[in-house]
Amino acid sequence: MTDTPPPSLRDRIAASLRTAAYDCDGCDLTERECDDQHPIQAAVLHHDVITSVYGDIDAIAAAVLAVVQPEIDRLRADLAAVRDRTLTEAAEVLRQATVPAHQTDGLDAAADILDAARDTTS
Repeated sequence: MTDTPPPSLRDRIAASLRTAAYDCDGCDLTERECDDQHPIQAAVLHHDVITSVYGDIDAIAAAVLAVVQPEIDRLRADLAAVRDRTLTEAAEVLRQATVPAHQTDGLDAAADILDAARDTTS
């Protein structure tokens, strides 16, 4: 059994645009439902080449954003997890450091920086 790799971001964007521009003449949708479902009207679509497009720029942006935004959200979550792990490890290293009693303010400052970093990036 071979694992099929997931479609690339480019392929998912292309599929989203195809769906938004799908010509559903003869379907069971009302004209309004069809316009809502397929807001990009392709005057001529032949072998994945659109010669004319009638549609609101916002509809095209929405079709692309529907694919891109979850990817951005996932990357943000991954970055936040790495940031938190790095900050936690750095704080632990500072806590375990041998520091003379008269320099403990530096540890308090490091903990404050860690807390501030978590507050501003959450």
